[in-house]
Amino acid sequence: MKASHLLKERRKKSSKAPGKVKKRCQEIIISIASGDLCQIKDFQVGELAKVYGKNFSYFSRNFRESENIHLGEYLRRMKILKGSILLTENPDITIKKLAELCGYINVSNFIHKFKGIVIVTPGKYKKWLSSTS
Repeated sequence: MKASHLLKERRKKSSKAPGKVKKRCQEIIISIASGDLCQIKDFQVGELAKVYGKNFSYFSRNFRESENIHLGEYLRRMKILKGSILLTENPDITIKKLAELCGYINVSNFIHKFKGIVIVTPGKYKKWLSSTS
């Protein structure tokens, strides 16, 4: 399912009060946190702007001002958080499968992003989890 379709469906269910930047940002955060967007491999942050009928720069700036974080960075952090939770719940999962479940096509890119946020690679995190159990 395409990200734009998921977002349009979620937007239809949300309040009809247009023009509320904070409300839009909260809708996006709910979509990301619920996992709708984290698992879409080809998701582009620019799709969010299209769904809300705004240009990307305007949309991105409003999200940053409202939430004090860049939208792309927020999405990356949520994907990695999801990965760390999946590793905790299922320590036998392969790194390749983990990357896939988090919406990454390239495993090396996933490892690099994971290490940038968690400070260790997913493999080392996995070993640490098994040593503390």
